[in-house]
Amino acid sequence: MKIHFTLTCFLIILFSCKKSDRNFDNETLNKGPFFSSKADVKEKLKVELERRNSTEKLLDIQSISYINSDSARYAIIFYSTNTGSHNILYEKSNYPDETEQFRITTCDGFDCACKVNVTIDNQGKVIVNCTCTSCLMITTQ
Repeated sequence: MKIHFTLTCFLIILFSCKKSDRNFDNETLNKGPFFSSKADVKEKLKVELERRNSTEKLLDIQSISYINSDSARYAIIFYSTNTGSHNILYEKSNYPDETEQFRITTCDGFDCACKVNVTIDNQGKVIVNCTCTSCLMITTQ
């Protein structure tokens, strides 16, 4: 009887758990999609890399992390190029204007592997800085 009960419980747990298959193309936030597709992310990132450094070529997008705050939505894109691993921060205001543009933040420097560092404080304020003090934070619109 105990074996039958244990087996039944195991089967209930096994079939009640549903793993979520996170499909990038269906990734949405509570205020709608940040990017329309993975191709959209790649295109926006390629344009930004070309604008910053024409010799840097995008090889792969490793992952994207999202943050929501009261005033803005953030997408941190981790990617690799011919020069190594990098990240970039795209910010989109929750108060859209007619242009609906991104604010883009990167960190550049020669003394360390400069990356954008994003933290959230106790009040939900998003703080953006660079991983090393020798890095230069560059924000564009």
